[in-house]
Amino acid sequence: MVDVKIENNTAKVLGEFGSAMGRALYAIGVSAQGDVVKYMSKPDFTGRDIVDTGRQRGSISFVTPEEESGVYDNNADSSDALSGKGLENTVIIGTNVEYGDKVNNGTRGKQGRKFMENGIKPNWDKYQKMAKDIFRGKL
Repeated sequence: MVDVKIENNTAKVLGEFGSAMGRALYAIGVSAQGDVVKYMSKPDFTGRDIVDTGRQRGSISFVTPEEESGVYDNNADSSDALSGKGLENTVIIGTNVEYGDKVNNGTRGKQGRKFMENGIKPNWDKYQKMAKDIFRGKL
């Protein structure tokens, strides 16, 4: 005689998926935050450093639906960090420094430094691998 038992594990699977998603978003946020800060620490296309005082570099932070990262530099002003929560399945990386958008995207008379894009785009495959490894239980 064969005894067959069918169980609905939907809730358990969704719970594990949500947990893995939270870990993946946080890991990507930490990594991308570091990559942007590292990029900002080098001279850009002008041959000059992207930052003058370090306030903006120190303010690079991220939020996920569950976490706020705080600032990268412990000496930075935490009011410059992003606050709140991110959108579902999203990590948001940036700064609350009032001039951050102008430095990154430029103004009419000044070309943008694109520190966010240039810090993140070259590392996109790294973030994808990190997320896959977390979902596969390797991290």
